[in-house]
Amino acid sequence: MTELIYAAIPAFILFMIVELLVGRYRGVRGYEKKDTAASLTMGVVNVGIGVGVDVLLVLALAGLYRFRIVDLPEGAWWVWLLAFFVFDFLFYWMHRFHHTVRVLWAAHVNHHSSERFNLSTALRQSWTEPLTALPFWLPMALLGFTPAQVLTVHALSLIYQFFVHTELVQRLGPLEWVFNTPSHHRVHHASDVEYLDRNYAGTLIIWDRLFGTFEQERHRPTYGLTTNIGTFNPLRIAFHEWAAVLGDAWRAPGLSAKLGTLFQPPGWRPGDDSGTVRVLQAKLREQAGAPVVGPPPAEGMRSACDAEVAAVRLDRRALHLATTDTPLDVSTLDVSTLECAASDGATSDGGTSDGGTSDGGTLSAGARSSDALSTGARSGEGEPGTGPSVPIVSSPPVVSTTVGV
Repeated sequence: MTELIYAAIPAFILFMIVELLVGRYRGVRGYEKKDTAASLTMGVVNVGIGVGVDVLLVLALAGLYRFRIVDLPEGAWWVWLLAFFVFDFLFYWMHRFHHTVRVLWAAHVNHHSSERFNLSTALRQSWTEPLTALPFWLPMALLGFTPAQVLTVHALSLIYQFFVHTELVQRLGPLEWVFNTPSHHRVHHASDVEYLDRNYAGTLIIWDRLFGTFEQERHRPTYGLTTNIGTFNPLRIAFHEWAAVLGDAWRAPGLSAKLGTLFQPPGWRPGDDSGTVRVLQAKLREQAGAPVVGPPPAEGMRSACDAEVAAVRLDRRALHLATTDTPLDVSTLDVSTLECAASDGATSDGGTSDGGTSDGGTLSAGARSSDALSTGARSGEGEPGTGPSVPIVSSPPVVSTTVGV
């Protein structure tokens, strides 16, 4: 596997240079020297560690291959195609478990620690995940795939995934239905609550669609962790969450709490799961659908200004609901400071909906404005026993559907 990765390195460097130059021309927020240096350092060490792990993987696969339940013709083209699908399916579950089991998240979190999203982020690879992911590939040997086939499809998957770490490529039309694309993977790297733990795909997005973890890119993601670690030190990037989870497990009272700290989702604390992604997203959906007190929507907005007024009122209503369950009469909100309201004299007649969805999604833009939720989910280093705060900010509109470089 490492031979294929080595062969791809010149292409990786070339495409990063192209992305840097095109991004500067387009004014895209791109590379930052310290961030890129940290990502490249993580990648170089990962490749070195991968050499040793590959030896262990080959030995384990070879041993299990003796007990295979199916004999497959090694040279047949369809066996290679089948190996690709089986590996991609296993990758989906490996990736999902590394997000939803905290001790595995400790191995994977560094890949999400950059607050930028570019091709160098793809190289911010874990130093411990090669070991924690190894057991997920072993079933392939029992299914009749040779160690060489497993390592080859693994390497090809990693090379493909390098190219989905970019903001320059937007929607790819019908390919979005089948393949993991830059748009899908931007969602995966987001720290916005509605985007957390979504789009685990390696090459094919069909697994996310089948197993209910797919999320469309509806607004520009906020990259990084829910609580960013604020360092470019590769050692801290690699091990900060290991220190946090092991410290929390050591301090947890009793065996059950210790095991829960290790194997429950990130954000879980003994007796309290309010910081997990599942609970946070449920709370956000509840806020988005909370009832609004006020006049019914006008039959038609009088002007574009009325639409802006209504949107601002929804945002302010969401901020109110984040701290209290008391319904808010949106018609009483002062919007006179809006430029269009001052010039147009528009004072929307409570022109708002019942808190429905925006951009065709399940969460309103207003709900994303709340900063009152807190969690340890998808965070970096948190204080032992407490969930770090999650800033949820309003986001720009959905990205365009044009294709860039």
